[in-house]
Amino acid sequence: MRKTYLVLLLVISILALVIYTYRSDETILDYIPDEYKIGLFENKDNGADQQVEYRPGPSITPRRTTTTTRSTIRNIPSTPEEPTTTQKVYVDERVPNFVRTKTPEYKDVTVTWKDYLGGSASLEVSIDKYMYEYYHSLDRYSDFYDYTYYINDENNRKILKNIADAIKRYAQENGLSDTYIVQDAIRFVQSIPYVYDEDSTGKKEFQKYPLETLYDFGGDCEDFSILLAGILKELGYGVILLEYTDHVAVGVSGDDSVHGTYYDYNGKKYFYVETTSYWDIGDMPEEYKGQNANILEVN
Repeated sequence: MRKTYLVLLLVISILALVIYTYRSDETILDYIPDEYKIGLFENKDNGADQQVEYRPGPSITPRRTTTTTRSTIRNIPSTPEEPTTTQKVYVDERVPNFVRTKTPEYKDVTVTWKDYLGGSASLEVSIDKYMYEYYHSLDRYSDFYDYTYYINDENNRKILKNIADAIKRYAQENGLSDTYIVQDAIRFVQSIPYVYDEDSTGKKEFQKYPLETLYDFGGDCEDFSILLAGILKELGYGVILLEYTDHVAVGVSGDDSVHGTYYDYNGKKYFYVETTSYWDIGDMPEEYKGQNANILEVN
């Protein structure tokens, strides 16, 4: 009888507890000692019925690889496709016509580089401040097929010829072959510091005449390519400019003794030259392999 009474009392107590917790914010689990919860409820916050918000991590935007209008030749001779655009006719009435009205104020710019044999060479170029200011004030030929006008300008050609003659004399005085003359011309340009247009001019794109690149002692890929193409032209070599999606480089004519990446253009091999750092003839950075290029022959 006493046992029945105790069981009945226990049932009534449990019912009372359930009714109480149902009407409050507590649960029956709050009345279970902690030592009995360990292992049984350690994963309750990550239950299968819990809603988890998914937040994707940052994504990487792939580099654009939009192709342009000419075929790329990689280490094997081939015939490039004909360009889909024709070279623009020069109709700009703003033909550079610098007239000296003041006594020149020359800035001496010294370029020092490691020659191809590992020695040190330097060349000082003097540029008139007022001539620089005149050219710096001119509008830009923003179309790639107009870039030769930066090279063929009369005043710039005189400066380019002086540089070419000095490099040739240096090579001859040191008993270097024609190959080393080309290599030293390339090293000369590669030694000029790389500077973004926005940092040097405040403009997103600003192609420079060779004398501007020298006077500023800085430029970007298109400025260096224009400068190098002009020097190589004055040295008597065949030259092309190569335009990629976001880059400009140079091609220099060579024979079968030269190795590396080249373009077969109009029956000649033009070997790739990177102007922005110390790369050898024919060495192409990985990011430009597989891209097509617009080609402009420098006459």
